[in-house]
Amino acid sequence: MNALDNPSQKAWAGYAFEQVCLAHIPQIKKALGISGVISHTSSWKSSQSEKGAQVDLAIDRRDQVVNLCEAKYSINPFTITKSYAENLRNKIGAFRNETKTRK
Repeated sequence: MNALDNPSQKAWAGYAFEQVCLAHIPQIKKALGISGVISHTSSWKSSQSEKGAQVDLAIDRRDQVVNLCEAKYSINPFTITKSYAENLRNKIGAFRNETKTRK
C-alpha cells in the first residue's frame, strides 16, 4: 500500500493494465458490441508526430471502421479534462494523417 503513489509503481500498473487489455481483445470487442465483426488489432505509434502520438489499441474492422482505444489505469475515477480531450483529438489526427485512412 505504501508504494501506490510511487511514480514507478504507477508506470508499471499502467503498462500492466495495457497488457491485460491486449490479452482480452474478445471481451473488449464484446463490450463494444462488435464481437461479430472481423477485425485486426494492434497498438500504433506515430513515426512522424512531434508529440509522439501513441494509441494503446487500434481495432481495424472489416466494416470500414477503426476504433481507437486508450487504456488508462487509475485507482480513482478517471475524468477526461479539456486538455486530455485535446490530447485525444491530436492522437486521432496524427493517426488519420499518418495512416491515410478514410475509415
